Amino acid sequence: PLVRATHDELFRRFGFPMPSHEELERQWRADHAVFYTRFFPGVPSEAVEDVWHEITEKFRRGEEINGKRIGRAALFPGAVEALEDLKKIKRPLAVVSNRREESLLREIEATGLSHYFKHVYGHQDGRQRKPSSQSIDATLKALGIEPGNVWYIGDQISDMAAASGRGMYRILIGREQGVMARELGMEKDPAGAIVYLDALRELPAILRKLLNRQP
Repeated sequence: PLVRATHDELFRRFGFPMPSHEELERQWRADHAVFYTRFFPGVPSEAVEDVWHEITEKFRRGEEINGKRIGRAALFPGAVEALEDLKKIKRPLAVVSNRREESLLREIEATGLSHYFKHVYGHQDGRQRKPSSQSIDATLKALGIEPGNVWYIGDQISDMAAASGRGMYRILIGREQGVMARELGMEKDPAGAIVYLDALRELPAILRKLLNRQP
């Protein structure tokens, strides 16, 4: 509901014809650059991104926009259980997000998850959003960790693109996203192929297994 409501408002504001939500999702996952030029011709991609995140943040705060209101974001099923299991592995955890950092920090605090993470990196003016790898590189530097010791976990194609070529292992959660990643040929990477999971609850067990394989 959040993504679709944001799409509706985004196209209303810029005044461009609205394609189907399925077409928007397909193009976004396939190629971000083409998404902007195809659906928002003549508008800088940064401007579209800024408005997208502005709308999203308002909806997340429970604000009404053009007669629509979306409930506050809920945790993924099994999120707390997965974090508890990951905590037992005794590896530092970090968050890297395209969301505005101040809003991200508030939400992590409100959901009671802040004590799980050693570092949180969100968007601020002057920072590049994923699929740029800038946020990942900055987080690794802040933690003092080499990429070869990192498992990067995401649920979007842009996550895998950002981590590609950085020398880190990649885990993609979500069956539909996994199908798209394979179709786009994102498998090949010096650090190895993407590990695909259907659900978040599978993460702790597979991560233990993968960590045991590391030299």
